[in-house]
Amino acid sequence: VWDIGGQSIGSSMLGNYIYGAHAVVLCYDITNYQSFLDLEDWFRLVHKTFGHRPLPYVALVGNKTDISHLRTVKLSKHQSFAALNDFASFFVSARTGDNVTATFYSHRCRPGPHHAQEAGPDGQAGRGQGSGTRGTGSWARPLSGV
Repeated sequence: VWDIGGQSIGSSMLGNYIYGAHAVVLCYDITNYQSFLDLEDWFRLVHKTFGHRPLPYVALVGNKTDISHLRTVKLSKHQSFAALNDFASFFVSARTGDNVTATFYSHRCRPGPHHAQEAGPDGQAGRGQGSGTRGTGSWARPLSGV
């Protein structure tokens, strides 16, 4: 597990961390809308790193559910971005630990090659919504207008 969030998106080393990964977790702060908007750049970097090879399992994770009353990223924005890009979708609280373990185990225990046991904003697990298109050239859709 590499936490590369503190690095600049333009760092020449980022591709070295991502290359050959089996899973990528795109995590943002639900109380910081800019962190959500930045996901498009992060996913573009993943796509560029993998080129024409199949993309790894990608999970979209909204963090800080313990302070959801301060949410600036609407649930519908999260769900739309995840669905448009065929990402697994999760919500966690790193501070309290809510749903963190389940999020990581979902990748190992997913029922099919492109499906995950996903958890909603309430932490309840449900059947993944992956369409099985991961790695067929899907690209990050713009967040604007989602």
